[in-house]
Amino acid sequence: MTIENTMTPAERLSRAIQFRTISTSDPAKFDPAPFIGIQQFLAEAYPLVHSRLQSETINQFSLLYTWQGSQPGLKPLLLTGHLDVVPVESGTESNWS
Repeated sequence: MTIENTMTPAERLSRAIQFRTISTSDPAKFDPAPFIGIQQFLAEAYPLVHSRLQSETINQFSLLYTWQGSQPGLKPLLLTGHLDVVPVESGTESNWS
């Protein structure tokens, strides 16, 4: 049984936000493993998206999907999102819950 048949949408979201995809401007602190992990998870959790949309990986960790419409004369639509978060600034940890 595949992930898409065993997990509810809420369970998929819960699993996706557990990947520690933290962006940082310091390359020494960047961990690529969670970014690779979420890419693999998305491919498993949403196989129809990966089979029907054109998928590209940009700069190793960013994903771009192109969903070609059936009426090319219509205006295009752009949907955006991101997989990363920024680290909590040192000294402000107590401000977060």
